[in-house]
Amino acid sequence: MQDDLYAFGASTIIMFGGTLADDIETDDVAIVQLFGGSFGMDIEASGFSIIHIFGGQLGVGGVFDTGLGVEDAATIHLYGLSFLIDGTPAGAGDISQTAGNLAGILGDGNSFSMPFERFDDGAIILHVVPEPASAMLLLIGAGCMMSRRRNRVTA
Repeated sequence: MQDDLYAFGASTIIMFGGTLADDIETDDVAIVQLFGGSFGMDIEASGFSIIHIFGGQLGVGGVFDTGLGVEDAATIHLYGLSFLIDGTPAGAGDISQTAGNLAGILGDGNSFSMPFERFDDGAIILHVVPEPASAMLLLIGAGCMMSRRRNRVTA
């Protein structure tokens, strides 16, 4: 278990698992992609950095300084469904509020609830994706239709 994750300069970090007890911080033009793992406290982006959150357990410790924090021209993207901002349903797109509480279900099925703050031109962008079971059913259905079309005999 590590305390913090720092990504600066032109670094790229991709996480599929593991545990971070404290913060994730990015700056400059760094890119961080979180697909899974356990993340304890704050996720903060500054400079022109980008954080993509596809899955994982956010806010495991439950104690936040900032929660999701974004400033300068940085961007945090969250991929999931059932997003709520201060208890009100939120669709896909930029969050216009500068502060509040964001909750939802990430693409891997993990739910989260944490405060957020935006400063300067920082952006938090929500991407609504279908739940994994629905996406799998769509893929199976499309495959069956393609197979049926390919096997059709014309007279």
